[in-house]
Amino acid sequence: MKKPEVREKAAWALGLKGDKRSVDALIAALKDSSTGVRGMSAWALGLKGDSRAANGLKDALKDPDKSVRQKAAWALGMLS
Repeated sequence: MKKPEVREKAAWALGLKGDKRSVDALIAALKDSSTGVRGMSAWALGLKGDSRAANGLKDALKDPDKSVRQKAAWALGMLS
């Protein structure tokens, strides 16, 4: 997907789904070039509550964007 808006909406939608099969794709999206996609992916991973996301979210705590860092910190708190 080329447009960041589409990738961001995809991450949002995956976050709302209870299905954990999307966790790996959302972890990969934490390294997206778009700040919005990275932030939405962190948020979505928080909703998933899957501990597999811990390392990716810890890395996202070092993101240059404050909003991404905040969402990653929140998401880490949501992990089971």
